[in-house]
Amino acid sequence: MQILIYKTDLSVERAPGWLAPTAPVRLRLEADGSVGAYADRPAGLFGLRPGGPVRIGALTGQARDLLAPALETGAALRVRVVELVPTQLDPDGRARIAVSVWGDPDRLRPPQPVSNR
Repeated sequence: MQILIYKTDLSVERAPGWLAPTAPVRLRLEADGSVGAYADRPAGLFGLRPGGPVRIGALTGQARDLLAPALETGAALRVRVVELVPTQLDPDGRARIAVSVWGDPDRLRPPQPVSNR
């Protein structure tokens, strides 16, 4: 695996308190063409609160355009939280989450047709 995206910000929908730097994130290609970012919420004490994937945001711009073809083909990607600023610490009152993406760069490009010249 090689680094594909050193750091890219998510369009944050929610920054849960249980999310931590280095937490694994899964990317999913949504039906509307967006790339959603999901983190696994741990189960609550004694199983009172169910755990499972929670959408924390979405990739935007060039990051979305770069990774969407890889997600369509099922390429293996390693995505981790590299920066996390909760709403309480941001002067604008907005949470910020940034992720890094690792994978095989050859899986990013769609296969090129072979020309017979």
